[in-house]
Amino acid sequence: MRNPAPLNLAPSILPPQLSAEHVEESLLQPSDTEHLASPSNPALHAYLGDVDDLAGSTPQLPAGSTCRMPLLQLDVVLMPGATLPLRVMFMSDRRLVEHALAAPAPLSRLLTVVFATQPMATIGCTAEIQQMRRQADGSIHCLAKGRQRVSIHFDTVAVDDLAKCRVAVLPEPGNAPLPREVRAGAAHWHAAALPMFDAADLADQARTLFRHFAPEVKEYRGSPLELSFWLSVNLPLQADTRQQLLECTTAAARLCCLIKSLQTLGSLRCVECGTQVAAAKDVISMSEEGIGSAYVNSHGFVHDMITLREACSLDCFGDDEPQTENSWFPGYGWTIMYCINCRIHMGWLFSATDPENEPRRFWGIRRCHISEAWEEEASMRGGLVQAYEDSFEDDGSFESFDSADEGT
Repeated sequence: MRNPAPLNLAPSILPPQLSAEHVEESLLQPSDTEHLASPSNPALHAYLGDVDDLAGSTPQLPAGSTCRMPLLQLDVVLMPGATLPLRVMFMSDRRLVEHALAAPAPLSRLLTVVFATQPMATIGCTAEIQQMRRQADGSIHCLAKGRQRVSIHFDTVAVDDLAKCRVAVLPEPGNAPLPREVRAGAAHWHAAALPMFDAADLADQARTLFRHFAPEVKEYRGSPLELSFWLSVNLPLQADTRQQLLECTTAAARLCCLIKSLQTLGSLRCVECGTQVAAAKDVISMSEEGIGSAYVNSHGFVHDMITLREACSLDCFGDDEPQTENSWFPGYGWTIMYCINCRIHMGWLFSATDPENEPRRFWGIRRCHISEAWEEEASMRGGLVQAYEDSFEDDGSFESFDSADEGT
């Protein structure tokens, strides 16, 4: 869906294969929940109004298969398992959604979402429309869920027809084989370095680090692959970094990047002028979806946002009073906030409208307008992670699949 100019801005990350036991009942400590805003409310996206559940579920598409489906370009990096709310208002975008709804199984209700800010990004994510309702004005309100990573063949996309984009479903391999040098006994790798190829071991490390990074968030239970996507959504990382994480070829490679982030992420800065706006560890979970989530305003603009308990160097425009209409967080009013230095729109201050609500206020910061500041020099795709990915070159089938994708 095309994002309009950001004027008049108003403000369950669980992969579909997870069982009900994995659903977290609360992201807050039990002793603190008496007057806290319910984390289940924002996850319902009730500001969309009534939407209807669509019967059935679309099965996972086989890895390596190719198909044609509608292509939706957004300023959001969609991860498998993440929720995507949409207000589909433009005629061209409504046609894409209608095309997805009318598609035969197994493609019924599937869209491909690609990060529009990176020109010709070739890796995206499919989204299954799970709830929707057509509105009296012709627009469509719906909730979709990220499903599978795909490679997009842009050479087959007509400029005026995004309804028939050819995509290839990317594989999600388990533990990768050890590099050929290790298997041959001719590598310089020390035995202590080998756990970086074990996704389960990396998942344990990532859980431990995240527990210290955001102790109020309950531990996520799921496979290493599911955890890698969940952490990609729930760390305060800018959109470009999350696109890199989406492009990682294995869960282990993605977890390596996330571990490096958890070890070195220091503060968040304005992407335009570099002014520090928050400490990374000031994140707070205000939704069952976690620290980060996408929300759509009344004009159809989708915002990917992280929530923070504290922020600095932000200012409101004039003497704006908190607005409750179209609030993404029931019980809170919103005020638009700008960078105090360059005046770029950074996000919103949410203030409690109920005297018993806690916290009394928190900030929602747009990912597209933050950059990370690291405590030490770190490259998201350097060092061990790059060596890890280079080790796949001896796997013929995997290499050929990537080569075919890169040529599109």
